[in-house]
Amino acid sequence: MDSHAPENPLGGEALNPPSGSAWLDPVRWLQGAAIGGCVLYTILFLYHGLVLVWFPFDVDNSEACLVYQGQRLAEGSFLYKPLNQEPYLADNYPPLYPVVLALGFKLTGPNFHWPRAVSLSATVLTAVLIGFWTYRRTRDRASSWLAGLIYLSFYHVYDWGALARVDALGVALAVTGLTIFETRRSWTAALWFFFLALFTRQTLFAAPLAVAATLAGSFHRRSGLVFLACLAGGMTALYGVLVILSSGEAWYHLIVYNANEFRWSDVGVYLRQWLILYTVWGCAPLVILFSEFPGQTNQGAKRSPLLFWYTLFALGEAALCGKIGSAPNYLLSLVTATAAGMGIIYHQARGGTKESPHGTPVPASVPFVFLLAATVLQIAATWHWPHRMDFSYTPTRADAHAGRLLQNELRRTPGPILSDRAGVALMAGHPPVYEPFIGTQLVRQGLWDQTPLLDRVAVRAFPRVILQFNLEDENWDRERFTPELIAALREHYTRTRAYGPYRIYEPKPKVE
Repeated sequence: MDSHAPENPLGGEALNPPSGSAWLDPVRWLQGAAIGGCVLYTILFLYHGLVLVWFPFDVDNSEACLVYQGQRLAEGSFLYKPLNQEPYLADNYPPLYPVVLALGFKLTGPNFHWPRAVSLSATVLTAVLIGFWTYRRTRDRASSWLAGLIYLSFYHVYDWGALARVDALGVALAVTGLTIFETRRSWTAALWFFFLALFTRQTLFAAPLAVAATLAGSFHRRSGLVFLACLAGGMTALYGVLVILSSGEAWYHLIVYNANEFRWSDVGVYLRQWLILYTVWGCAPLVILFSEFPGQTNQGAKRSPLLFWYTLFALGEAALCGKIGSAPNYLLSLVTATAAGMGIIYHQARGGTKESPHGTPVPASVPFVFLLAATVLQIAATWHWPHRMDFSYTPTRADAHAGRLLQNELRRTPGPILSDRAGVALMAGHPPVYEPFIGTQLVRQGLWDQTPLLDRVAVRAFPRVILQFNLEDENWDRERFTPELIAALREHYTRTRAYGPYRIYEPKPKVE
Protein backbone atom coordinates (compact mmCIF):
# COMPACT_ATOMS: atom_id res chain seq x y z
CA MET A 1 0.00 0.00 0.00
CA ASP A 2 1.23 3.53 -0.79
CA SER A 3 2.45 5.05 2.47
CA HIS A 4 0.98 8.40 1.41
CA ALA A 5 -2.51 7.03 0.79
CA PRO A 6 -5.07 8.22 3.35
CA GLU A 7 -6.26 5.59 5.83
CA ASN A 8 -9.87 4.44 5.97
CA PRO A 9 -11.19 5.37 9.43
CA LEU A 10 -13.62 2.42 9.21
CA GLY A 11 -10.85 -0.07 8.45
CA GLY A 12 -10.42 -2.16 5.33
CA GLU A 13 -8.95 -0.71 2.19
CA ALA A 14 -7.33 2.68 1.98
CA LEU A 15 -9.49 5.53 0.79
CA ASN A 16 -7.69 6.57 -2.38
CA PRO A 17 -9.14 9.69 -3.94
CA PRO A 18 -11.02 8.63 -7.06
CA SER A 19 -9.64 9.81 -10.33
CA GLY A 20 -11.89 11.25 -12.98
CA SER A 21 -12.04 7.94 -14.83
CA ALA A 22 -12.91 6.03 -11.59
CA TRP A 23 -16.44 7.37 -11.73
CA LEU A 24 -16.88 5.54 -15.05
CA ASP A 25 -15.54 2.29 -13.62
CA PRO A 26 -18.22 -0.41 -14.15
CA VAL A 27 -16.97 -2.19 -11.04
CA ARG A 28 -18.18 0.67 -8.83
CA TRP A 29 -21.46 0.98 -10.69
CA LEU A 30 -22.26 -2.73 -10.57
CA GLN A 31 -21.54 -3.05 -6.86
CA GLY A 32 -23.48 0.14 -6.19
CA ALA A 33 -26.42 -1.17 -8.24
CA ALA A 34 -26.48 -4.48 -6.36
CA ILE A 35 -26.52 -2.83 -2.93
CA GLY A 36 -28.65 0.12 -4.11
CA GLY A 37 -31.36 -2.21 -5.39
CA CYS A 38 -31.58 -3.90 -2.01
CA VAL A 39 -31.67 -0.48 -0.32
CA LEU A 40 -34.67 0.38 -2.50
CA TYR A 41 -36.50 -2.75 -1.36
CA THR A 42 -35.59 -1.97 2.24
CA ILE A 43 -37.08 1.52 1.93
CA LEU A 44 -40.28 0.03 0.50
CA PHE A 45 -40.50 -2.45 3.36
CA LEU A 46 -39.87 0.18 6.02
CA TYR A 47 -42.56 2.41 4.49
CA HIS A 48 -44.99 -0.52 4.46
CA GLY A 49 -44.06 -1.46 8.02
CA LEU A 50 -44.43 2.07 9.39
CA VAL A 51 -47.84 2.43 7.72
CA LEU A 52 -48.89 -0.82 9.40
CA VAL A 53 -47.62 0.36 12.78
CA TRP A 54 -49.64 3.57 12.44
CA PHE A 55 -52.81 1.80 11.20
CA PRO A 56 -55.23 1.42 14.13
CA PHE A 57 -57.03 -1.78 13.09
CA ASP A 58 -56.18 -5.34 12.06
CA VAL A 59 -55.09 -6.33 8.56
CA ASP A 60 -54.62 -10.05 9.29
CA ASN A 61 -57.19 -12.57 10.45
CA SER A 62 -55.39 -13.51 13.68
CA GLU A 63 -53.94 -10.18 14.82
CA ALA A 64 -56.96 -9.27 16.96
CA CYS A 65 -56.85 -12.60 18.81
CA LEU A 66 -53.19 -12.06 19.74
CA VAL A 67 -53.89 -8.49 20.84
CA TYR A 68 -56.76 -9.83 22.93
CA GLN A 69 -54.38 -12.34 24.53
CA GLY A 70 -52.13 -9.46 25.55
CA GLN A 71 -55.15 -7.55 26.86
CA ARG A 72 -56.27 -10.53 28.96
CA LEU A 73 -52.82 -10.89 30.49
CA ALA A 74 -52.64 -7.14 31.17
CA GLU A 75 -55.98 -7.38 32.98
CA GLY A 76 -54.76 -10.26 35.17
CA SER A 77 -56.51 -13.08 33.31
CA PHE A 78 -54.83 -16.15 31.80
CA LEU A 79 -54.82 -17.89 28.44
CA TYR A 80 -55.84 -21.38 27.26
CA LYS A 81 -59.50 -21.44 28.30
CA PRO A 82 -61.81 -24.39 27.49
CA LEU A 83 -63.52 -24.15 24.10
CA ASN A 84 -66.90 -25.24 25.43
CA GLN A 85 -67.66 -21.70 26.57
CA GLU A 86 -67.57 -18.27 24.94
CA PRO A 87 -65.23 -16.92 23.67
CA TYR A 88 -64.55 -19.80 21.30
CA LEU A 89 -60.85 -19.02 20.83
CA ALA A 90 -57.81 -21.28 20.57
CA ASP A 91 -54.60 -19.71 21.89
CA ASN A 92 -52.27 -21.50 19.48
CA TYR A 93 -48.95 -20.01 20.55
CA PRO A 94 -46.85 -19.94 23.72
CA PRO A 95 -47.31 -16.82 25.82
CA LEU A 96 -44.08 -14.81 25.37
CA TYR A 97 -45.37 -12.48 22.64
CA PRO A 98 -48.67 -11.82 24.49
CA VAL A 99 -46.63 -11.12 27.64
CA VAL A 100 -44.60 -8.51 25.72
CA LEU A 101 -47.88 -7.00 24.47
CA ALA A 102 -49.30 -6.98 27.99
CA LEU A 103 -46.32 -4.98 29.26
CA GLY A 104 -47.08 -2.27 26.71
CA PHE A 105 -50.83 -2.44 27.25
CA LYS A 106 -50.30 -1.74 30.95
CA LEU A 107 -49.26 1.75 29.87
CA THR A 108 -51.35 2.33 26.73
CA GLY A 109 -54.32 -0.01 26.80
CA PRO A 110 -54.94 -2.48 23.95
CA ASN A 111 -53.96 -1.29 20.48
CA PHE A 112 -52.31 -2.49 17.28
CA HIS A 113 -49.48 0.07 17.28
CA TRP A 114 -47.37 -1.49 20.03
CA PRO A 115 -47.65 -5.11 18.78
CA ARG A 116 -46.63 -4.13 15.25
CA ALA A 117 -43.83 -1.88 16.51
CA VAL A 118 -42.44 -4.91 18.38
CA SER A 119 -42.57 -7.01 15.20
CA LEU A 120 -41.06 -4.31 12.97
CA SER A 121 -38.23 -3.70 15.44
CA ALA A 122 -37.58 -7.45 15.69
CA THR A 123 -37.42 -7.72 11.89
CA VAL A 124 -34.89 -4.91 11.60
CA LEU A 125 -32.87 -6.47 14.44
CA THR A 126 -32.82 -9.77 12.55
CA ALA A 127 -31.40 -8.02 9.47
CA VAL A 128 -28.72 -6.37 11.61
CA LEU A 129 -27.79 -9.71 13.19
CA ILE A 130 -27.58 -11.38 9.77
CA GLY A 131 -25.20 -8.64 8.66
CA PHE A 132 -23.11 -9.04 11.80
CA TRP A 133 -23.04 -12.83 11.43
CA THR A 134 -21.85 -12.45 7.83
CA TYR A 135 -19.22 -9.90 8.83
CA ARG A 136 -17.85 -12.25 11.49
CA ARG A 137 -17.46 -14.89 8.78
CA THR A 138 -16.01 -12.68 6.04
CA ARG A 139 -14.70 -9.40 7.53
CA ASP A 140 -16.24 -7.86 4.41
CA ARG A 141 -18.51 -4.87 5.00
CA ALA A 142 -20.04 -4.86 1.51
CA SER A 143 -21.07 -8.52 1.83
CA SER A 144 -22.43 -8.04 5.36
CA TRP A 145 -24.50 -5.02 4.32
CA LEU A 146 -25.82 -6.96 1.35
CA ALA A 147 -26.80 -9.95 3.52
CA GLY A 148 -28.82 -7.81 5.94
CA LEU A 149 -30.50 -5.87 3.15
CA ILE A 150 -31.36 -9.05 1.26
CA TYR A 151 -33.34 -10.25 4.28
CA LEU A 152 -35.45 -7.08 4.21
CA SER A 153 -35.93 -7.49 0.45
CA PHE A 154 -37.78 -10.81 0.63
CA TYR A 155 -41.51 -11.02 0.03
CA HIS A 156 -41.92 -13.19 3.13
CA VAL A 157 -40.47 -10.46 5.32
CA TYR A 158 -42.47 -7.72 3.58
CA ASP A 159 -45.66 -9.71 4.04
CA TRP A 160 -45.08 -10.78 7.65
CA GLY A 161 -42.36 -8.68 9.24
CA ALA A 162 -44.55 -5.91 10.68
CA LEU A 163 -47.75 -7.77 11.56
CA ALA A 164 -49.01 -8.20 15.11
CA ARG A 165 -47.98 -11.85 14.99
CA VAL A 166 -45.48 -13.93 16.98
CA ASP A 167 -43.10 -14.78 14.13
CA ALA A 168 -40.86 -11.72 13.79
CA LEU A 169 -40.01 -11.71 17.50
CA GLY A 170 -39.43 -15.47 17.55
CA VAL A 171 -37.08 -15.39 14.54
CA ALA A 172 -35.14 -12.46 16.04
CA LEU A 173 -34.62 -14.40 19.27
CA ALA A 174 -33.52 -17.53 17.39
CA VAL A 175 -31.05 -15.58 15.23
CA THR A 176 -29.71 -13.86 18.36
CA GLY A 177 -28.93 -17.30 19.76
CA LEU A 178 -27.21 -18.32 16.52
CA THR A 179 -25.14 -15.15 16.45
CA ILE A 180 -24.05 -15.55 20.06
CA PHE A 181 -23.03 -19.16 19.42
CA GLU A 182 -21.14 -18.28 16.23
CA THR A 183 -19.38 -15.41 17.96
CA ARG A 184 -18.62 -16.84 21.39
CA ARG A 185 -18.91 -20.60 20.76
CA SER A 186 -20.89 -20.71 23.99
CA TRP A 187 -24.02 -22.83 23.80
CA THR A 188 -24.94 -21.95 27.37
CA ALA A 189 -25.36 -18.26 26.49
CA ALA A 190 -27.27 -19.07 23.31
CA LEU A 191 -29.55 -21.57 25.05
CA TRP A 192 -31.56 -18.86 26.82
CA PHE A 193 -32.49 -17.22 23.54
CA PHE A 194 -33.60 -20.54 22.09
CA PHE A 195 -35.82 -21.02 25.13
CA LEU A 196 -37.36 -17.62 24.45
CA ALA A 197 -37.75 -18.32 20.72
CA LEU A 198 -39.52 -21.65 21.33
CA PHE A 199 -41.64 -19.97 23.98
CA THR A 200 -42.70 -17.49 21.29
CA ARG A 201 -43.43 -19.97 18.49
CA GLN A 202 -43.10 -23.66 19.18
CA THR A 203 -41.98 -24.61 15.62
CA LEU A 204 -38.78 -22.53 15.54
CA PHE A 205 -36.59 -25.62 15.86
CA ALA A 206 -34.08 -24.94 13.05
CA ALA A 207 -31.71 -22.72 15.06
CA PRO A 208 -31.30 -24.87 18.20
CA LEU A 209 -30.98 -28.05 16.15
CA ALA A 210 -28.28 -26.36 14.06
CA VAL A 211 -26.30 -25.60 17.21
CA ALA A 212 -26.74 -29.17 18.45
CA ALA A 213 -25.54 -30.60 15.13
CA THR A 214 -22.58 -28.21 15.04
CA LEU A 215 -21.53 -29.30 18.51
CA ALA A 216 -22.06 -32.98 17.73
CA GLY A 217 -19.94 -32.73 14.58
CA SER A 218 -16.97 -31.21 16.39
CA PHE A 219 -14.85 -32.33 19.29
CA HIS A 220 -17.65 -31.09 21.58
CA ARG A 221 -19.89 -34.12 20.90
CA ARG A 222 -20.75 -34.49 24.57
CA SER A 223 -21.65 -30.80 24.70
CA GLY A 224 -24.12 -31.37 21.86
CA LEU A 225 -25.95 -34.03 23.86
CA VAL A 226 -25.90 -31.88 27.00
CA PHE A 227 -27.23 -28.93 25.00
CA LEU A 228 -30.12 -30.99 23.61
CA ALA A 229 -30.88 -32.42 27.03
CA CYS A 230 -30.97 -28.94 28.60
CA LEU A 231 -33.12 -27.61 25.77
CA ALA A 232 -35.58 -30.50 25.91
CA GLY A 233 -35.71 -30.51 29.70
CA GLY A 234 -36.16 -26.76 29.95
CA MET A 235 -38.91 -26.63 27.33
CA THR A 236 -40.70 -29.60 28.94
CA ALA A 237 -40.62 -27.80 32.26
CA LEU A 238 -41.88 -24.52 30.80
CA TYR A 239 -44.71 -26.15 28.89
CA GLY A 240 -45.48 -28.30 31.90
CA VAL A 241 -46.01 -25.17 33.99
CA LEU A 242 -48.44 -23.88 31.36
CA VAL A 243 -50.35 -27.16 31.38
CA ILE A 244 -50.61 -27.10 35.18
CA LEU A 245 -51.69 -23.44 35.33
CA SER A 246 -54.36 -24.05 32.69
CA SER A 247 -55.65 -27.32 34.23
CA GLY A 248 -54.45 -29.23 31.18
CA GLU A 249 -55.97 -26.92 28.55
CA ALA A 250 -52.58 -25.62 27.30
CA TRP A 251 -51.82 -29.09 25.95
CA TYR A 252 -54.85 -28.90 23.67
CA HIS A 253 -54.30 -25.29 22.59
CA LEU A 254 -50.58 -25.61 21.84
CA ILE A 255 -50.37 -29.18 20.53
CA VAL A 256 -53.70 -30.80 19.67
CA TYR A 257 -55.41 -27.77 18.13
CA ASN A 258 -52.33 -27.09 15.95
CA ALA A 259 -52.32 -30.53 14.33
CA ASN A 260 -54.13 -29.43 11.17
CA GLU A 261 -54.33 -31.35 7.91
CA PHE A 262 -51.05 -31.43 5.94
CA ARG A 263 -51.08 -31.05 2.14
CA TRP A 264 -47.97 -31.51 0.00
CA SER A 265 -49.74 -29.55 -2.73
CA ASP A 266 -49.45 -26.45 -0.53
CA VAL A 267 -45.72 -27.07 -0.16
CA GLY A 268 -45.55 -27.13 -3.95
CA VAL A 269 -47.37 -23.80 -4.16
CA TYR A 270 -44.90 -22.12 -1.82
CA LEU A 271 -41.94 -23.72 -3.61
CA ARG A 272 -43.12 -22.42 -6.99
CA GLN A 273 -43.64 -18.98 -5.51
CA TRP A 274 -40.12 -19.09 -4.03
CA LEU A 275 -38.48 -20.02 -7.33
CA ILE A 276 -40.54 -17.62 -9.46
CA LEU A 277 -39.88 -14.58 -7.30
CA TYR A 278 -36.29 -15.50 -6.44
CA THR A 279 -34.93 -17.54 -9.33
CA VAL A 280 -31.31 -16.79 -8.31
CA TRP A 281 -31.55 -16.15 -4.57
CA GLY A 282 -33.96 -19.07 -4.26
CA CYS A 283 -31.18 -21.48 -5.24
CA ALA A 284 -28.92 -20.17 -2.48
CA PRO A 285 -29.91 -22.88 0.05
CA LEU A 286 -28.64 -25.59 -2.31
CA VAL A 287 -25.40 -23.67 -2.87
CA ILE A 288 -25.00 -23.27 0.89
CA LEU A 289 -25.54 -26.99 1.50
CA PHE A 290 -22.86 -27.78 -1.09
CA SER A 291 -20.29 -25.10 -0.28
CA GLU A 292 -20.67 -25.12 3.53
CA PHE A 293 -20.67 -28.89 3.95
CA PRO A 294 -19.07 -29.78 7.30
CA GLY A 295 -15.37 -30.60 7.15
CA GLN A 296 -14.52 -28.35 4.20
CA THR A 297 -11.65 -25.95 4.72
CA ASN A 298 -11.09 -22.32 3.92
CA GLN A 299 -7.51 -21.10 3.70
CA GLY A 300 -6.35 -24.16 5.63
CA ALA A 301 -8.88 -23.73 8.47
CA LYS A 302 -12.15 -25.59 8.95
CA ARG A 303 -15.27 -23.60 8.21
CA SER A 304 -17.96 -23.30 10.81
CA PRO A 305 -20.72 -25.75 9.83
CA LEU A 306 -23.42 -23.71 11.62
CA LEU A 307 -24.85 -22.14 8.45
CA PHE A 308 -24.97 -25.53 6.73
CA TRP A 309 -26.98 -27.08 9.56
CA TYR A 310 -29.21 -24.04 9.97
CA THR A 311 -30.06 -24.09 6.26
CA LEU A 312 -30.78 -27.81 6.35
CA PHE A 313 -33.10 -27.59 9.35
CA ALA A 314 -34.67 -24.38 8.02
CA LEU A 315 -35.72 -26.36 4.94
CA GLY A 316 -37.48 -28.78 7.27
CA GLU A 317 -39.10 -25.91 9.15
CA ALA A 318 -40.23 -24.38 5.84
CA ALA A 319 -41.91 -27.67 4.86
CA LEU A 320 -44.47 -27.00 7.60
CA CYS A 321 -46.06 -24.53 5.18
CA GLY A 322 -47.95 -27.56 3.93
CA LYS A 323 -50.11 -27.47 7.04
CA ILE A 324 -53.52 -26.13 6.05
CA GLY A 325 -53.87 -22.43 6.78
CA SER A 326 -50.12 -21.83 6.82
CA ALA A 327 -48.57 -18.68 5.43
CA PRO A 328 -45.14 -17.32 4.40
CA ASN A 329 -44.15 -17.05 8.07
CA TYR A 330 -43.03 -20.69 8.03
CA LEU A 331 -40.30 -19.76 5.53
CA LEU A 332 -38.75 -16.94 7.57
CA SER A 333 -35.96 -19.12 8.96
CA LEU A 334 -35.13 -20.24 5.42
CA VAL A 335 -35.09 -16.60 4.32
CA THR A 336 -32.67 -15.87 7.16
CA ALA A 337 -30.32 -18.67 6.12
CA THR A 338 -30.59 -17.60 2.48
CA ALA A 339 -29.71 -13.97 3.24
CA ALA A 340 -26.67 -14.93 5.31
CA GLY A 341 -25.61 -17.43 2.66
CA MET A 342 -25.95 -14.90 -0.17
CA GLY A 343 -23.68 -12.50 1.70
CA ILE A 344 -21.04 -15.21 2.00
CA ILE A 345 -21.54 -16.33 -1.62
CA TYR A 346 -21.14 -12.74 -2.80
CA HIS A 347 -17.97 -12.39 -0.73
CA GLN A 348 -16.49 -15.59 -2.14
CA ALA A 349 -17.49 -14.72 -5.71
CA ARG A 350 -15.53 -11.51 -5.40
CA GLY A 351 -12.46 -13.58 -4.62
CA GLY A 352 -12.28 -12.32 -1.06
CA THR A 353 -10.87 -14.16 1.91
CA LYS A 354 -11.06 -13.44 5.62
CA GLU A 355 -7.50 -12.14 5.51
CA SER A 356 -8.10 -10.11 2.31
CA PRO A 357 -11.84 -9.47 2.21
CA HIS A 358 -11.94 -7.14 -0.78
CA GLY A 359 -11.89 -8.94 -4.10
CA THR A 360 -13.23 -7.89 -7.48
CA PRO A 361 -16.98 -7.20 -7.40
CA VAL A 362 -17.65 -7.81 -11.12
CA PRO A 363 -18.25 -11.60 -11.07
CA ALA A 364 -20.66 -11.35 -8.15
CA SER A 365 -22.31 -8.03 -8.94
CA VAL A 366 -23.48 -8.92 -12.42
CA PRO A 367 -25.89 -11.74 -11.40
CA PHE A 368 -27.05 -9.68 -8.42
CA VAL A 369 -27.97 -6.76 -10.67
CA PHE A 370 -29.76 -9.01 -13.14
CA LEU A 371 -31.62 -10.67 -10.26
CA LEU A 372 -32.79 -7.33 -8.91
CA ALA A 373 -33.94 -6.27 -12.38
CA ALA A 374 -35.83 -9.55 -12.86
CA THR A 375 -37.53 -9.20 -9.49
CA VAL A 376 -38.55 -5.61 -10.25
CA LEU A 377 -40.08 -6.73 -13.54
CA GLN A 378 -41.90 -9.58 -11.80
CA ILE A 379 -43.47 -7.16 -9.32
CA ALA A 380 -44.20 -4.59 -12.03
CA ALA A 381 -46.15 -7.23 -13.94
CA THR A 382 -48.54 -7.54 -11.00
CA TRP A 383 -48.99 -3.83 -10.25
CA HIS A 384 -52.49 -2.75 -9.34
CA TRP A 385 -52.99 0.95 -8.78
CA PRO A 386 -52.69 2.36 -6.14
CA HIS A 387 -50.78 -0.58 -4.58
CA ARG A 388 -47.74 -0.58 -6.86
CA MET A 389 -44.61 -2.33 -5.62
CA ASP A 390 -46.77 -3.84 -2.88
CA PHE A 391 -45.90 -7.45 -2.02
CA SER A 392 -48.60 -7.40 0.64
CA TYR A 393 -51.53 -5.09 1.18
CA THR A 394 -50.68 -1.72 2.71
CA PRO A 395 -53.67 -0.04 4.39
CA THR A 396 -54.84 3.32 3.09
CA ARG A 397 -56.44 6.38 4.67
CA ALA A 398 -59.77 5.19 3.27
CA ASP A 399 -59.36 1.92 5.18
CA ALA A 400 -58.66 3.83 8.40
CA HIS A 401 -61.68 6.08 7.82
CA ALA A 402 -63.98 3.10 7.21
CA GLY A 403 -62.68 1.42 10.35
CA ARG A 404 -63.30 4.51 12.45
CA LEU A 405 -66.88 4.81 11.17
CA LEU A 406 -67.51 1.19 12.13
CA GLN A 407 -65.74 1.64 15.46
CA ASN A 408 -67.94 4.60 16.35
CA GLU A 409 -71.08 2.61 15.58
CA LEU A 410 -69.94 -0.43 17.56
CA ARG A 411 -69.12 1.73 20.56
CA ARG A 412 -72.83 2.55 20.74
CA THR A 413 -73.86 -1.09 20.22
CA PRO A 414 -74.34 -3.25 23.33
CA GLY A 415 -73.70 -6.97 23.40
CA PRO A 416 -71.19 -9.30 21.72
CA ILE A 417 -70.10 -8.76 18.11
CA LEU A 418 -69.41 -11.68 15.77
CA SER A 419 -66.73 -10.73 13.25
CA ASP A 420 -64.45 -12.64 10.89
CA ARG A 421 -61.78 -9.98 11.52
CA ALA A 422 -62.29 -8.81 15.06
CA GLY A 423 -59.91 -5.85 15.35
CA VAL A 424 -62.37 -2.98 14.91
CA ALA A 425 -64.83 -4.58 17.33
CA LEU A 426 -62.03 -5.13 19.87
CA MET A 427 -60.98 -1.48 19.66
CA ALA A 428 -64.65 -0.57 20.21
CA GLY A 429 -64.75 -2.59 23.43
CA HIS A 430 -66.12 -5.91 22.11
CA PRO A 431 -63.76 -8.87 22.69
CA PRO A 432 -63.50 -11.53 19.95
CA VAL A 433 -66.15 -14.24 20.15
CA TYR A 434 -64.87 -16.73 17.60
CA GLU A 435 -61.80 -17.28 15.39
CA PRO A 436 -63.27 -18.66 12.13
CA PHE A 437 -60.29 -20.57 10.72
CA ILE A 438 -59.31 -22.45 13.87
CA GLY A 439 -62.95 -23.14 14.71
CA THR A 440 -63.64 -24.54 11.25
CA GLN A 441 -60.58 -26.80 11.34
CA LEU A 442 -61.47 -28.12 14.79
CA VAL A 443 -65.01 -28.89 13.64
CA ARG A 444 -63.61 -30.81 10.65
CA GLN A 445 -61.35 -32.82 12.95
CA GLY A 446 -64.13 -33.55 15.40
CA LEU A 447 -62.32 -31.69 18.20
CA TRP A 448 -64.98 -29.06 18.81
CA ASP A 449 -68.78 -28.97 18.75
CA GLN A 450 -69.94 -25.73 17.16
CA THR A 451 -73.55 -26.20 18.34
CA PRO A 452 -73.30 -23.54 21.09
CA LEU A 453 -72.19 -20.95 18.51
CA LEU A 454 -74.92 -21.97 16.05
CA ASP A 455 -77.48 -21.70 18.84
CA ARG A 456 -76.28 -18.17 19.61
CA VAL A 457 -76.71 -17.24 15.96
CA ALA A 458 -80.17 -18.84 15.85
CA VAL A 459 -81.45 -16.72 18.75
CA ARG A 460 -79.86 -13.61 17.18
CA ALA A 461 -77.61 -13.04 20.19
CA PHE A 462 -75.21 -10.88 18.18
CA PRO A 463 -76.58 -7.38 17.42
CA ARG A 464 -74.01 -7.05 14.62
CA VAL A 465 -72.15 -9.53 12.43
CA ILE A 466 -69.19 -8.01 10.60
CA LEU A 467 -67.84 -9.81 7.54
CA GLN A 468 -65.20 -9.06 4.89
CA PHE A 469 -67.20 -10.88 2.22
CA ASN A 470 -70.74 -11.06 0.90
CA LEU A 471 -72.68 -13.66 2.89
CA GLU A 472 -74.73 -14.59 -0.18
CA ASP A 473 -71.64 -15.26 -2.27
CA GLU A 474 -71.20 -18.94 -3.07
CA ASN A 475 -67.40 -18.55 -3.15
CA TRP A 476 -66.98 -18.06 0.60
CA ASP A 477 -63.81 -19.47 2.14
CA ARG A 478 -64.59 -23.04 3.18
CA GLU A 479 -61.37 -23.30 5.16
CA ARG A 480 -62.57 -20.51 7.44
CA PHE A 481 -66.34 -21.05 7.68
CA THR A 482 -68.39 -24.20 8.03
CA PRO A 483 -71.47 -24.64 5.81
CA GLU A 484 -73.62 -24.85 8.96
CA LEU A 485 -72.44 -21.46 10.22
CA ILE A 486 -72.94 -19.82 6.82
CA ALA A 487 -76.44 -21.31 6.58
CA ALA A 488 -77.34 -20.08 10.06
CA LEU A 489 -76.08 -16.57 9.34
CA ARG A 490 -78.00 -16.45 6.06
CA GLU A 491 -81.18 -17.58 7.80
CA HIS A 492 -81.08 -15.18 10.73
CA TYR A 493 -79.15 -12.11 9.54
CA THR A 494 -79.42 -9.61 6.71
CA ARG A 495 -76.99 -7.11 5.28
CA THR A 496 -77.85 -3.50 6.05
CA ARG A 497 -74.85 -1.41 4.94
CA ALA A 498 -71.08 -1.37 4.56
CA TYR A 499 -68.13 0.78 5.60
CA GLY A 500 -65.42 0.20 3.04
CA PRO A 501 -64.55 -3.53 3.22
CA TYR A 502 -66.66 -4.08 6.35
CA ARG A 503 -70.10 -5.52 5.58
CA ILE A 504 -72.58 -5.09 8.44
CA TYR A 505 -75.31 -7.66 9.05
CA GLU A 506 -78.13 -7.22 11.56
CA PRO A 507 -80.69 -9.72 12.89
CA LYS A 508 -83.71 -10.33 10.74
CA PRO A 509 -87.04 -9.50 12.37
CA LYS A 510 -88.51 -12.47 14.16
CA VAL A 511 -91.54 -13.95 12.43
CA GLU A 512 -94.47 -14.37 14.85
